[in-house]
Amino acid sequence: MEFRLNFKLGLVAVIVLAVFVTLYYKYIYKRKEYIPVSFDEQIELGFNSDNFNITNNLNDTRQGLNELELREINNLMNTNKISFDQARLKRLERTLNQNNIDESGLPRDPKFVQFK
Repeated sequence: MEFRLNFKLGLVAVIVLAVFVTLYYKYIYKRKEYIPVSFDEQIELGFNSDNFNITNNLNDTRQGLNELELREINNLMNTNKISFDQARLKRLERTLNQNNIDESGLPRDPKFVQFK
């Protein structure tokens, strides 16, 4: 009886561990994809468009685009199956919303006064 109880607890622990490892890999480890730091590599991965052309920066000595922002844009592109420009727009809209700014660029603060 005691052996069966220990065996069941061990089996449950293995299943819980397997589920945890699977979820960790799917949602945390896999999302930490490599984001290149050079403009060349960023263009190859699709972080370039007609509206946001970084090909003029190829001979630039600066580092590429901001890694954290690119990671967020890359995540939006992959999860929503959208283009680079659409992902940039979604990220901008989210940032504006977080900072309490409406679509026109005006603050949503009730104390805001605008003179024309």
